[in-house]
Amino acid sequence: MAFVSYAQNFEDVMLWRALGHVERGFYIDVGAQSPDLDSVTRAFSDAGWRGINVEPHPAYFADLLNRRPHDVNLQCALGERPGSATISLVGATGLSTLDPSIAGRYLDDGYLIERIEVSVETLNSVWTKHVPLGQPVHFLKVDVEGFELQVLRGNDWAQHRPWVVVVEATRPNSQEESFSEWEPNLTGAQYTFVYADGLNRYYVAEEEAQLKDAFRYPPNVFDHFIVAPLESTRRELEQADSMLGSTRQELAQAELRLESTRGHLAQAESLLASMSARTAQLESSLQTSQRKGAQRQVQLEQMTDRCNELFQDVSNRDKKLQDLAHRWNETREALGQVSCRLDETHLRAVSSEADLAIARKQAAALRSEISGLYGSRSWRVTAVARFLAHKLRHLLRSRAPWGGRD
Repeated sequence: MAFVSYAQNFEDVMLWRALGHVERGFYIDVGAQSPDLDSVTRAFSDAGWRGINVEPHPAYFADLLNRRPHDVNLQCALGERPGSATISLVGATGLSTLDPSIAGRYLDDGYLIERIEVSVETLNSVWTKHVPLGQPVHFLKVDVEGFELQVLRGNDWAQHRPWVVVVEATRPNSQEESFSEWEPNLTGAQYTFVYADGLNRYYVAEEEAQLKDAFRYPPNVFDHFIVAPLESTRRELEQADSMLGSTRQELAQAELRLESTRGHLAQAESLLASMSARTAQLESSLQTSQRKGAQRQVQLEQMTDRCNELFQDVSNRDKKLQDLAHRWNETREALGQVSCRLDETHLRAVSSEADLAIARKQAAALRSEISGLYGSRSWRVTAVARFLAHKLRHLLRSRAPWGGRD
């Protein structure tokens, strides 16, 4: 697996070449800045190393607390002696400095400067307080924008000896070398200069001389490394390939579902056509039924009208029969009276014979008419109605307060 380099000038590649064999090593990063961007220690942290990060910038210190919870993170500056100092923060950059002359140049160049007070510790005190007893420090990195001399003077090199020391060796934001000011502090403490990369100088403790060969050549193809942006791009490509594979599978599944949906759609269309045809038949049947219903309604109205006419006719005939019956009763009474008076009018029979003959003719005519009526169809049809009417009249008369007779 390729080594991923996060440092701006491949410092971590050189250090890994020399120290990659160490499992769970320890580092001190003075001027740590970001836990990720241009970080010399990010690759080591990912490999399980732990260490101390010294960073006075509040924003970067907050990032370190968040991203390096297993490290010791110190929000302070390091110097030759403990105390406090004014640091010039140069925006969101790694150019923050304790040197007022350097800050003045940044201000002249148009940078926004914010000055804050920070505490100052020494490398010696940090080591004493935070490096576990017996724990070797495998490398020390110092990048403090012009304050390197003070940092190096603040250590007890006889007692606290990192295996490798990496120090920024040019003046801030330039290629002008500045190591002549502070290098004697290292060479005088039995550290050997082994490598320069144009930005930093590397030193190895004499007691770790076997590490010197690791610094003979600059980073090269045999270090099998990849820069972080390229690794990030590679991971993104892998994720994209994975997503593309998933998308292809989803597309294939979607195509299968589409085919299935098309089949269902064809079935639905067939069913819809069948339902449409059936609906048309039902609508035709409904229209036919409506027409028949209208015809039956007309027939029913006609039959109702005919029944009303028949009922009226029956009523009229019944009234006529009642009149005829009344006339018959009157005639029968008259005949009775005539019969009673026959003896009395015997003497007048001759004179009344003509009248009697007339009466008999009238009676015969009435009997003929009544016989015709009784033999008629209407008389038979209305027999039940007459019977019911007769019973109703009888009932009404029987319930009348004055009584009555049929």
